[in-house]
Amino acid sequence: IASLMSAIYSGHTGHLVFDTLHAQSAVGGLTRMEIMGADRRLIADASLVIGLVSQRLVQTLCPHCSIPWSEMVRILPEEQRDYLEKYCTEEGVCSPVNLRFHNPEGCEHCQQKLSTGRTISAGLTGRTSIVEIVDTDARFMDRWLSHGTGAARQYWISKGGITRRMHLLRLLNQGLVDPLA
Repeated sequence: IASLMSAIYSGHTGHLVFDTLHAQSAVGGLTRMEIMGADRRLIADASLVIGLVSQRLVQTLCPHCSIPWSEMVRILPEEQRDYLEKYCTEEGVCSPVNLRFHNPEGCEHCQQKLSTGRTISAGLTGRTSIVEIVDTDARFMDRWLSHGTGAARQYWISKGGITRRMHLLRLLNQGLVDPLA
């Protein structure tokens, strides 16, 4: 709590403070600060908390050897195929036909070998973030204070906010990440 309060008081005196906090979502960070002991009215100052970010790191697929949906759909168990068709179908955002999957064999573009000769990172090229970035304002904070996290989140989405789920669907549609990973 001492670190949190120091950050809040520093922000109130005009200092720019960046900090990390474990929460389920970007908006959930506000509730997490409250649970840690900060006063709701201090947290809800839109000039103090000017943004909230939530991110998850995921591995990126090799564009040269990742397996397309057209090949994978034939070997996927029915339950997995149905799940992907249901949750990866979002009009104008994601379609299962654009999904790509990890190739554990890799290729000359993505295979990395240790000095021992053991192959690592086959089929993968790095990592990327799945993010949601909430640009807070007075109305957002007022909704959070008076109606809770859900109402504040819905307000942010109605202003064009992109949730982690939507960001993930975009990355899946681009074939950058494996939907089964």
